[in-house]
Amino acid sequence: MTIAEYCDTINADIIVTRYYNQNETWLAWFDHCEVKNEGILYGRSSGYGKTPQDAINSYFKQIMGKVIVLNAMSPERRELIVPNNIILYS
Repeated sequence: MTIAEYCDTINADIIVTRYYNQNETWLAWFDHCEVKNEGILYGRSSGYGKTPQDAINSYFKQIMGKVIVLNAMSPERRELIVPNNIILYS
């Protein structure tokens, strides 16, 4: 499964932002998403890179195999385990 297919499957958007004042670093994360470990929400994880694809790959390397919680403080809360076999951008 590719990154785009996974995002479509869980109906979640990846936010990608460029920081011009930080050597034009890109940052990527799922909107309204936190990482859960041993029952504790650890807040938003994000990936960094020199290109949008690098940032997205960095983010997915961090969350693959982990439990993510989308919309944690709302009635639409969802807990998902991110598969380990997502195909990253090349």
